[in-house]
Formats: sequence, C-alpha cells, structure tokens
Amino acid sequence: MFLVVFISIAIGFLLIALLVFAKPSKPAVEREGRRPEAASSFAHLTMEDFKQLCLTLVNEMGLVVSSCVRSGPRELEVAAVNPQPITGGDYLVHCTHPENGFVASMQVNALRDQVKGEQASKGIFITTGFFAEETSKVAEGPPIELINAKRLEELIQDYRLVT
Repeated sequence: MFLVVFISIAIGFLLIALLVFAKPSKPAVEREGRRPEAASSFAHLTMEDFKQLCLTLVNEMGLVVSSCVRSGPRELEVAAVNPQPITGGDYLVHCTHPENGFVASMQVNALRDQVKGEQASKGIFITTGFFAEETSKVAEGPPIELINAKRLEELIQDYRLVT
C-alpha cells in the first residue's frame, strides 16, 4: 500500500514538472506572410460592406451585438455578448480592413489591454489582411482569437455569407 501511494505521488510531481517546462500556447498566426490572392479577394469591399460583413459574421457566431463604432478610417470596434449561460460573457471584437494588408502586434496588444481593462471574457480580432510575424510573440493575457484573411474566407464559406 505504501509503495502505491509513493509511486502515485512521484508521478504527480513528475507531471507537475512537465507542465512547468511546457511552452504556453500562442495564438494562431499566419506564418507564411501576406498571401495576395486571399487579401485581394477583399480589396473590392467598401468600409460599409466590411462593416456589414463583420456584423453578420459576429451574429452568425452566436454573439449579440450591443454596439458598433468606427474607431479609425478602416477600423471598427464591436461590443457583443455571448448569451450562453456558462461560457458566455462580454466580447470585444476589433475589425480592420488594412490598406497595406498587415496588422502590427501593437494593434493586437491594444485589443488585449482593452479586453483586460473592460474585464471582457474574450477579444476577437478580424482582419482582411494578415498578422505580422511578431504578433506570435504577444504577451500573455486574456484570450484573443485572431482571424486573418485566410480564416475569414473559411468562415464566410462555413456560414455561407456573401461578399
């Protein structure tokens, strides 16, 4: 009996040690750089079309939009609520339609800080471009989901949205 308890405790300490040395998960980032074919499929979108696409997508994802404001010439800030009883909560969605096709890590950090400051459950960053390589080195914090042009195309097809 003593041997079984001793082995169990030893295995427990071993598992804890493995967790300490495991690398924390990073957000999914487009590592292949900009893909002109994916980015160009959104080039025809006006800001009004982009706004409608983002709001429709957020609604299709099961979130209820509570407000939407333009935060810049090619950016939107959407506040939404996930009405699920246990996993729900407030979500902040930042949508950008960048001219150069890239989103810098400081923009992702700004969303992370905003999610933390407003004590939201999650942040979602939607772009018609791609996230810069250094975005994968973003500091730990509240959960942020990154949706680049490639993933946005997939979501549009999954939800059968028209662009």
